[in-house]
Amino acid sequence: VIKINVRERWYLFPIPYFRWVDRNFNQWWNEQNRSLDRVNYGINLRQSNVTGNNDKLNAAFITGYTQQFSFRYQIPFIDKKLRYGLALGWQNATQKEINIATKLDKQFFYSFQMGLGRNEISDSAFLYQPMFLPSLQKTFSYLDASLAFSRIRFDYNAYPTKGQSTDLILYQRFSKNSNLS
Repeated sequence: VIKINVRERWYLFPIPYFRWVDRNFNQWWNEQNRSLDRVNYGINLRQSNVTGNNDKLNAAFITGYTQQFSFRYQIPFIDKKLRYGLALGWQNATQKEINIATKLDKQFFYSFQMGLGRNEISDSAFLYQPMFLPSLQKTFSYLDASLAFSRIRFDYNAYPTKGQSTDLILYQRFSKNSNLS
C-alpha cells in the first residue's frame, strides 16, 4: 500500500486596493488635506488553478472617487497539444474628471464619464476643448476588440531558467462617429 499526502498552497489571493487619485502623495496630503473623498479603495481577488488545470480567475471591485469593476478568466490550454489558450474578460469603469492642462504646477480638470464603450464630457469641457474626443462631439461610443497571441518556450513554466516568450497583441477600436475604425 502506497500512501501519498498532498498539501496544496492557498490559491485565492484577496489583495486590498487603496490609492489616492491626485498626482502624488504630497498633493493629496497637503493640498487636498488627506481627504478620503479623493481616494480609490477596494479589493482584487485572484484565484489560481480554479478547476485544477492552472486556469486563473481575476475579479476587481474598486470604488471611491472612481469606480472600476472587472472580471477575467484565463484557460492556459484548450487543445490536447497544449498550444492554444483562451481568455475572456469584462470591465466597467467610470471616472469623475480628466486632466486637461497643467499651469504653474497645478492640474486643471473637467468632468468626464467612461464606461461600457461610451465616453462623455461635460458642456464646459466641450466648450473649452471641443477636439478632446475623436468624434468631435460631447459623446464618443466605441467597441474595442483585441486578439492576443503568446508563445512561451521555457525549460520549466513555473520557474524558468532559460527560454523565450513572445507576445503579440492586435487591438482595434471600432466607432461610427470617428475615423478610429
